[in-house]
Amino acid sequence: MIYNDLVIVYNGEVYNFKIIREELKKRGYIFTSESDTEVILKAYYCWGDESILKFDGIFAMAIWNNKLKRLFMAIDRMGIKPLYYSIINNRLLFASEIKSFLPLEPALNQFHDEVLEEYLIFRYVAGDRTLLKNIYRFLPGEQMAVQNGNIKKKLYWSLPISKDDRPDKIEDQPLLAILRKTVTDQMVSDVPVGTLSSGGVDSSLVTAIASEYKHNSLHTFSVGFPGMKCDESFYSNLISRHLNTNHHNLDANPDMFADDLVKLTYYMDEPICHENSIFVYEISRLARDNGVIVLLTGEGADELFAGYHQVTLADRLTKMRRFKSLPPKQFWRRLEGTNSPNRFVRWASFLCENEDDLALYATAHMPLIIAQNLLGKKVEAKFEYRRLILNATKGQSLPERVRWLDLALYLIPILLRQDKMSMATSVESRVPMLGCDIVDWACRQPFTNLFKSGAGKLPLRTIGYKMLPSIVIDRPKIGFAIPMAQWFKGSQRLASFLSILDEPNAYITNYLNRKQINILIDDFNRGRADRIRYLWILLALELWLKEISNIRYAR
Repeated sequence: MIYNDLVIVYNGEVYNFKIIREELKKRGYIFTSESDTEVILKAYYCWGDESILKFDGIFAMAIWNNKLKRLFMAIDRMGIKPLYYSIINNRLLFASEIKSFLPLEPALNQFHDEVLEEYLIFRYVAGDRTLLKNIYRFLPGEQMAVQNGNIKKKLYWSLPISKDDRPDKIEDQPLLAILRKTVTDQMVSDVPVGTLSSGGVDSSLVTAIASEYKHNSLHTFSVGFPGMKCDESFYSNLISRHLNTNHHNLDANPDMFADDLVKLTYYMDEPICHENSIFVYEISRLARDNGVIVLLTGEGADELFAGYHQVTLADRLTKMRRFKSLPPKQFWRRLEGTNSPNRFVRWASFLCENEDDLALYATAHMPLIIAQNLLGKKVEAKFEYRRLILNATKGQSLPERVRWLDLALYLIPILLRQDKMSMATSVESRVPMLGCDIVDWACRQPFTNLFKSGAGKLPLRTIGYKMLPSIVIDRPKIGFAIPMAQWFKGSQRLASFLSILDEPNAYITNYLNRKQINILIDDFNRGRADRIRYLWILLALELWLKEISNIRYAR
């Protein structure tokens, strides 16, 4: 869109655009459409870079001022919509997908092996770096201005991780009122809207509020794993009956997983670090097939309201250290220490040494010793961006520190997965739990208001008891887990993917020790089910390396 020497390229949705439009109308601006894009552009004309502070939504945008020869770019506060950039050969390149860069310059296809150890351990490289050396990503809440060859970046908003960043006293509106406003704002759309409803607290609350707004039956969607422990179909069907929704359940299977794996590596644009990405795509496709173009999800609530197991575990281990003496380090080492497949053992082993490490590695997916063996060298564990966030949590309790790291680090690849897999089906995922007002409310709360007696999400549970069956609120958290070990053991098609790691021309062996890869494969084949977690990290990387190698530089 063009307006008075301004040109915008924009992806996403600004939910409060009607309020901003009314404010601009009072200032004399005239509108010719009902589009939020027109509102963004005229808001920028009115307020300049400061206009970004007014937007509540999911967006990545670039605005070119032709008169000043100035480019302004920004993404939303939580980083829900991705934006990448590169500065190479005196050119600034930007795009929503990494693959867009690769045909432009040969140097853009250079693997960034310096961040490989972080990828192995955490499944994701945090901060602005990517697995390609000359391509960077925008941080959540980041903006960039480019003029006369000068580049200025800053965060226009950041999580108030340090207690010094939080206001002392604020009169809080009840959370339920904020939830209702946020969900109904995000229900506004020119196309049909539904919800992803797994039967957990978060998605069920979003669905309950959405069903109040929807005058006819709301379409809801869930993924089931028939016969598996991770199957939540009973609860998603229970919620559908309780709220009288038009429910659609997708029965997942390993053939579906195998069919999609290579194709979705292309769409993901980065290694598929979360194996459930495949079924985010499939459930989005099911929604599209049923005429639903926008899906509301419960993503972000666990991170925001301290709902993950690692926060609970951090609380338990803190109490053990405070009131009891832990067994010595040698005891945990006999149980494989940090190499153990048991998270409790790994954490306890860390706890004997350093609390910072315990918080830092709370979401580690691969033990350091295995990463070290694969790399063939000692893990340096610099992780600059992760440690920057960690240092901001100093002085807080261990569970609270883990919650902030979940929110600032663990959430980002989850949002990336949700966006890219749904957009691959031309369905837009929206995340009302990360609306500006809800994030502000949760970040202002003392940690004890969110987490008490070993359980998180207290405010959501309190609301849930008023709106949902108590069995949904009281049940243990399952999460969107995939039965990877069973599937790779029981499906020849999936098992054959592991052989890719041992091919003579496997890209991964340019960076990792082939012998150690084979040891992991052999361990898995001999019954070490936990090894599939590590093999998945390697397989996702290999498939991605193959994919980007097929994108050639266009001379």
